[in-house]
Amino acid sequence: MRRRLPTLLAAAVIGLACPGCFVIDELDSGMDLMKEHSPKQGGGEAEPEPAAGPSAASRAEERTRKLQADAKDWWKKARTPTSKEPAADASPGAAIVSCRIGGAIRFMSRSDCLSQGGRS
Repeated sequence: MRRRLPTLLAAAVIGLACPGCFVIDELDSGMDLMKEHSPKQGGGEAEPEPAAGPSAASRAEERTRKLQADAKDWWKKARTPTSKEPAADASPGAAIVSCRIGGAIRFMSRSDCLSQGGRS
């Protein structure tokens, strides 16, 4: 027990010191964000942005539509198989099937199912 005490004490000191650095870094970055987005000090009110171009609401709607279209494209690509042909190293038993093992249904390759005594 006496051998472990210095090790545990050192681990506790290190464990307590590391999160403190993280907290201070987060506070510093938060202060930077607050300074960046706060109104200017001193010379009265902040200057409004010029009203040239589309309104903020229409810009937001356009951005939302673009993000939705990008998400739909990504989802379509993610669900589309990259190749119509099976891989060259894939064996006939590599297809994923539902396998009944001991009253439970699991999903695995056909060869794994048969090797574990299940029925596909």
